[in-house]
Amino acid sequence: MRPHFLFIMLITLCSLLTACGDDNSTSSAANKDQYNWKMVTTWPPNFPVLQEGAERFAKNVETASDGRIKIQVFAGGELIPALQAFDAVSQGTVEMSHGSAYYWAGKVPEAQFFSGVPFGMTAEGMNTWLYEGGGLELWREVYQPFHVIPFPLGNTGPQMGGWFNKEINSIEDIQGLKMRIPGLGGKVFAKAGGNPVLLAGSEVYTALERNTIDATEWIGPFHDQRLGLYRAAKHYYYPGWHEPGTVLELGINQRAWESLPADLQAIIRDQAKKENLQMLADMDRNNRAALTELKALKNIQIHRFPDDVIATFKHLTDETLTEAATADPKFARVYQAYQNFRQQHPADSGLEGNYMEEFSQDSAAISSLTQEITVYRSPTCNCCKKWMSHLEENGFIVKDKISMNLASVKDQLHVPHKMNSCHTALIGDYIIEGHVPADDIKRLLLAQPDINGLAVPEMPIGSPGMEHGDRVDPYTVFSFKQDGKLAVFNQYPKN
Repeated sequence: MRPHFLFIMLITLCSLLTACGDDNSTSSAANKDQYNWKMVTTWPPNFPVLQEGAERFAKNVETASDGRIKIQVFAGGELIPALQAFDAVSQGTVEMSHGSAYYWAGKVPEAQFFSGVPFGMTAEGMNTWLYEGGGLELWREVYQPFHVIPFPLGNTGPQMGGWFNKEINSIEDIQGLKMRIPGLGGKVFAKAGGNPVLLAGSEVYTALERNTIDATEWIGPFHDQRLGLYRAAKHYYYPGWHEPGTVLELGINQRAWESLPADLQAIIRDQAKKENLQMLADMDRNNRAALTELKALKNIQIHRFPDDVIATFKHLTDETLTEAATADPKFARVYQAYQNFRQQHPADSGLEGNYMEEFSQDSAAISSLTQEITVYRSPTCNCCKKWMSHLEENGFIVKDKISMNLASVKDQLHVPHKMNSCHTALIGDYIIEGHVPADDIKRLLLAQPDINGLAVPEMPIGSPGMEHGDRVDPYTVFSFKQDGKLAVFNQYPKN
């Protein structure tokens, strides 16, 4: 019995030792696969959308990885100064940063093409270039000497032109003006005679309020409102010629990135793409609401930059980029790649975003459009005469004034004959440049609240599939889209 007993004891001891070895091995693997990282941002604490988006990204990465990677997020100034975020990642002081590439333009001038270029591509264009046009690969090549791996993580969308303590009527008003404006936009502003200043977000309001600066751009209506800039200056300008679609940047230290297993790298890539789109959607939604509220304030005025100012900024932008490319081969290489893609996709460039088009345009802005239209009118209609005068007062060039009876108007515009007494008809190739877009007609209608004593209802013009507007007393606005043309009608209800 004794040998058998010793054998059982030996087996039991081996089992216990093996189990202990397994526990230690499992514990060691768990410790090896646990990552605790730090992210620093360039944004103030609790800064909506941008700081919140960085924190949401960190939380989503932790959730998707089942807690294997945890990212502690520090706002600008909490751990290091805001504008030193890139250096902190480059040196390995922290693993991650969130900001925008033009903040480190002094160190990497060509990186500005991966944030925002004056009169450059929109958010949609930048995303296409970065994800599908080779832009992200080029961006990483540019950052490789600094041991930083960049990812797109958000976009501001089209920005506003800024807050000014005086009205800008011509390019001469820019002379000597001190304005907080970073990156290439700042260089263009300097060429125009202004004095660009680079300030972190936490310093902007105080500088404007105390007249340390004369003007500032920040981001868009939502963040401008939250920062209280409307209390420090009363002239609010658009469009944001300097930043039509500014990319926000996630930077990761190269050594830290390479230490991650492939599945955690994939999680970070996927969550970065998700947050990139989410931030842009948040910006657009919030900007629409904020601009409506700002427009209602009595103490501020919203202006569109005069055409000659925009034209001068555009000319100086081309000049600035050409000079920089001539002096710096690295800058020239990225500029050429950016331009090559942009020329292939011209629709991805623009200045005015949806929220500006919908809310910012007023009668003064409409007057600068100088659109050509054809008016078909009844020769005996006094309402038509009022419309003609109003159109010409608001800058529309009435190329043809064609008098015809109602039946002929309907035939000309392919309008169903079920319509009754049409009093005014406007048409234009609203998609083709140089003619009247549907949104401009909508704004024109809303800019004239009283035609012949009748209130114009606020309702969608040219909605897809719409045959006629909702019945609104005392009349209804009808809109038709036929063959790439727009027709707008004022129709009286039957008595």
